[in-house]
Formats: sequence, structure tokens, C-alpha cells
Amino acid sequence: MRPDARGLSLLLPCAIGWSPRELLCHGPRRLPARNSRQRVSTRAESSTPALRFASFDELRGALMTLSGDPLEAHGGRVVHFRGSQDAKLMVVGEAPGATEDELGIPYCGRSGKLLDQILTAAGFDPTADVYVSNLVKRRPPDNRDPTAQEIAWYKPFLLEELRLVDPAIVLCTGRHSMKALLGEQSGITKVRGQWYDQVGDGRLYMPVFHPSFLLRNPSREPGKPKSLTWVDFQTVRAKYDEIMSIRAGSADGGKGSDTDGVAEEWVEMDCP
Repeated sequence: MRPDARGLSLLLPCAIGWSPRELLCHGPRRLPARNSRQRVSTRAESSTPALRFASFDELRGALMTLSGDPLEAHGGRVVHFRGSQDAKLMVVGEAPGATEDELGIPYCGRSGKLLDQILTAAGFDPTADVYVSNLVKRRPPDNRDPTAQEIAWYKPFLLEELRLVDPAIVLCTGRHSMKALLGEQSGITKVRGQWYDQVGDGRLYMPVFHPSFLLRNPSREPGKPKSLTWVDFQTVRAKYDEIMSIRAGSADGGKGSDTDGVAEEWVEMDCP
């Protein structure tokens, strides 16, 4: 199948007054009913044609031979995914950057290194436990934001990734992936760390700050983006353990959760 244009810390958990262990014990924060977030359809979304692939390999083959897409003329390569197709945690970025375009791997630059450090500190193996992809599959020129038309064109491929990989939890890093998947029009600063469970596909979604935003805002003070992100990822870890425990048939009030691998903080190495 070959679609064409027509076919188409960081740390500082004390920011909330709890230690990491206490946060995990208390479990994820839950939105009051009045603040529940619902998916909002957009005109661009409603006009986007649906795609359907029989398997993940078929989807991957279509992407690797993609032509006629709106960013093809700019010469960038298609950047698909990294991680495990069996993962129950999925991270959705916005679009490839220069390093991703060069190597053909999403989140492999400075932002990707920081993402992996956060995931590892939260007890996730970035290779075995996580599936990482982007909303837009080629790099926009000069690293500009993707346009609404570009997002609408590439989005069906992401929706197929969601269906075929079938994660339990999806993290939307940055405003573009948040808006495209959740229809959320509020700023990400207002809604980061909140669960969205009304998308209609049985998954839990959470908007989080993009790692590049954290690199531009290095303060580790309570209430700053890095400390808030660390809180968010601990919340994700707690919910992930809860879901895995239930799926394993050991919903025992938390006793089945494995939080031994969760660090007190994440340590930034070569990502100042």
C-alpha cells in the first residue's frame, strides 16, 4: 500500500509536598468531574481520510516507501519509530529534528537523551518498555512547526500506530501532539499531568512538556517545568503499574506494583 497526497528534575518531588515513594503509594492524581477533559473534533481532523493496515509490518512498509506527502519535496527522510512494538507505554512527539532526520530515528538527539534519562529514572526501559514515534513523519524545513495541513496528512499513520501497537498509556509531548490526539486547545502548561480517558479508544492519555522545553528551562526549583515533569512521570509509573497489575490478574491494592526501579530523581548527564 503506497499512499499519495490524494489518498490522503527535575527531581524535586517536594514540589507537591510528597516524596517519590509517597507519590507512588498515593497513585495518580485524578481530575475532578468538572475538569474532565473531552476530545474536541476539529475541521482538519474530520476531513482526514482514514487508513487501515493489516499489520504493523505493512504500516512500516508503507511509511518506508512513502511518496506524495507534503514534506517529501524538502528532502527529509521518513522517521518512523524506536522502541518495542509490544510496549504498553507510547510517547508521541511532534516532528523529527535535524539529528532524527539524519539518523532516521525519533528522539535520538539531545531531547531524546533527556527523555531516556527521565524514563529510566521512572523505572522504564526505553528500548523494551516504550514505543516512541512522532505525529509528523518528516522534518519540516528549518525545524519550523508543522502546519495544520501537514498534521492532518500524517495523522492517520499515527492513528494506525496506536491501533496496531495498542499501548495502554500515551504521553503527548508538546502542544502539537496534544492538540492532534486530544483536541485540547488549552496551553500545555495548564493541562500537563492530567489524564484524558474520554478519547474513546480505551487508552489513557497525558500531555507532558516536550524535553526540548525542559532543556530551554533548566531550573530545578519546585513548580518549574523540570520538577513538574518528574511528578508527571512518577504519576505515569504508578498508573502503569496499576494497569499491568490488573492485566496480570494481581490487582492486590498495589502489592503487585514494582517500584524498585524508580529513582529518587533523574540525573542529567550530557544534557545540560
